[in-house]
Amino acid sequence: MLPAIKENVDIVWEPIPGSSQELAVDTRCHHTLYHGTRGPGKTITQLMRFRRRVGLGYGSFWRGVIFDREFKNLSDLVAQSKRFFNAFDDGAKFLESASEYKWVWPTGEELLFRHVKKLSDYDSFHGHEYPFIGWNELTKQPTSELYDKMMSTNRSSFTPERDTPKIKIDKNTWKYETPDGKPLPKIPLEVFSTTNPSGPGHNWVKRRFINCAQNGEVVRTKVTVFDPKTQKEIEVVKTQVAIFGSYRENIYLDADYIAELDRLTNSDWNL
Repeated sequence: MLPAIKENVDIVWEPIPGSSQELAVDTRCHHTLYHGTRGPGKTITQLMRFRRRVGLGYGSFWRGVIFDREFKNLSDLVAQSKRFFNAFDDGAKFLESASEYKWVWPTGEELLFRHVKKLSDYDSFHGHEYPFIGWNELTKQPTSELYDKMMSTNRSSFTPERDTPKIKIDKNTWKYETPDGKPLPKIPLEVFSTTNPSGPGHNWVKRRFINCAQNGEVVRTKVTVFDPKTQKEIEVVKTQVAIFGSYRENIYLDADYIAELDRLTNSDWNL
């Protein structure tokens, strides 16, 4: 059963109106880099970018993973996810053990937290299916090798007409279990990365996302591929965008914290 639409529900989180959060949470690009220094809310935006499709009917087809270079650096992500995801009160559970470090929902969705450092770490993910991939502090990755190799897992086998939940009307009649009775939309493939300019990967991230366009400007790359469904070559447009966030946008920050931020010297993409 798809969840019923509830009225008069409490809002757990929403992007700050008119802020970079509002842009970043719904860029509709295949690759999004949400960058800036401390304070604009990059981490929670990344988490909610995944969470917004939980409970829509995709079930186990909606699966995500967020990577960091070190396991210990995932702790803030997990802490923020517990604070907000538990507030939805939808039965989600966080599994925390030597073999499991992920959110699971009663409806089948999963969000994993994993650390990867070496190119060989990809081997543990070969053949996996993650329509959502997140990178926490992307410039920690010294080269683009892992980022690019993990793209083979950024895929979905969801077929709207086949996999949208249905209910049986009679012996020969089925109906899509959606509000409009139509199949769900395709699952978009997305890679959402957060970062500040610091880190050993400064140069490659700058070349890939910062040098090629202004913040907020979508970069479109046309790729010709063979489509197994039509048995023809077709043109696919891949998109990417960089969104800049500043602590000055975040109306929820405490003034004492801002005073500390102003004393810090942050690196710059121009260095």
